[in-house]
Amino acid sequence: MSAVTWALSRAGVWLSSSPSLLVSPLWPASRVAIAALLRFGPKIAPGIWIGTMASDLMAGDPLPFLILGPIGNTLEALVAWKLLTQSWPINQRFEQARDVLRFLAAGVIIPPLISATFGITGLTIGGVLQEETFPRSLALYWAANASSILMLTPALMIIFSSKIIDAKRIPIIHLTILSAAISVGFSCESILEIQHWPLAYLPLPIVVWIAFSRGVEAATIANLFVSLSSTLFTIFNTGPFATQNTLNSLTLLIIHNIITTATALLLAAVRAELINS
Repeated sequence: MSAVTWALSRAGVWLSSSPSLLVSPLWPASRVAIAALLRFGPKIAPGIWIGTMASDLMAGDPLPFLILGPIGNTLEALVAWKLLTQSWPINQRFEQARDVLRFLAAGVIIPPLISATFGITGLTIGGVLQEETFPRSLALYWAANASSILMLTPALMIIFSSKIIDAKRIPIIHLTILSAAISVGFSCESILEIQHWPLAYLPLPIVVWIAFSRGVEAATIANLFVSLSSTLFTIFNTGPFATQNTLNSLTLLIIHNIITTATALLLAAVRAELINS
């Protein structure tokens, strides 16, 4: 677990190095950590701490962050495990709307507050951030963490609970239409030279259609496809969400990913609940 966390943390550092974004909108290490704890239990928590610490040491972060950052990331995963397995237990295949709502509260909203608070406190004490920017930086890091948990963790939870996600659950025609919608929606800026074009949300109704017609696994694949595409477009400073203002850029991306992912996951769970009732 330490090696996996270290490798994914390094990937997150690379993603956060884009000039268009202040923090990483996709931090895979913590998202894998949450899913792994839900599958294997808290016995792997020390590996999360060791891997995160090793990555932070390589990044040359200030000492306060070296101490607080790994603790925050480990506690984030442990709190998510505690809430989702004991306080508000869920079916990890999201077969009821209740499962999705509990995951949103206990997995997406609460745990990232812990890692964001520890991380921003460490950066502030270390002199990287100014005290007056603490509330805004905390909100920014929390939102980025919450968005990436919602984007990645459900897919990993389904993989860990069923061993495999069947990509054939989405017909080729659906994937083709979704790919075309993504291409149009996120290429419109370079073609039409217009930012914040509403066509960025063109994939949303197609994802909803896939979720309600094909189920949770198909919705998970579609969500990953759209969210990763929008995130990579923005990281490489292109597409409708890449602006000169870093905060605006990240905010637009997070709102898009949360709306798309939460809507599709909830509708897919409602579909599964209706079928099983």
